[in-house]
Amino acid sequence: MPVITAPNATVYDQVYACSSPLIYHYRQDLETHDKDWIESNPGVPFIHMTRSTGTQLIPLYPHDHKGWPKAGENVSWLFGHTDRFGVLEGRLSIITAVSEPHEFLYYSGSSLSRCSEDQAQTIIDSYRVNIKHAWVTYKVFSVDRYLAGSRVPAGQYTDKDSAIAHTETVTYPMFVLDSRGQECYRSNS
Repeated sequence: MPVITAPNATVYDQVYACSSPLIYHYRQDLETHDKDWIESNPGVPFIHMTRSTGTQLIPLYPHDHKGWPKAGENVSWLFGHTDRFGVLEGRLSIITAVSEPHEFLYYSGSSLSRCSEDQAQTIIDSYRVNIKHAWVTYKVFSVDRYLAGSRVPAGQYTDKDSAIAHTETVTYPMFVLDSRGQECYRSNS
């Protein structure tokens, strides 16, 4: 992927220079929404898509970023509610819903590059697997129940990165990922 080099230009300035000439309608996508997000999330990777009727920015937050709902939390999303896996899929699926993209950009957290639609999809697919892998490892409070092979009741597990600590906790995946990176529930019974 060719890296975009613009000495002394901010990330937003570089995105603007690449995208602005291609947009004929809904310029506020680029000039307001994208600018605000990029400036508010320094160092956070993203995919940026430009078309004649605006832009789409797909944030690639780290698994523990404040932008994700907490484990087990349902949040308002579009016309209903969902958990963080639904939010993840919703954010990432936009790449297939955008019509006629003219430009794809990838910001790695340190440099901006032009990329093809296939390269953007590959980045998103890899990101999806990595985020799900980070989210699906849980700590078990009841070691005895885990070792006995019984299901762990609700409230007996938490995200691996939370502050809850126990000297005898064991880590196991509550979900496992299939070959496509989709989560599947793993029963302990």
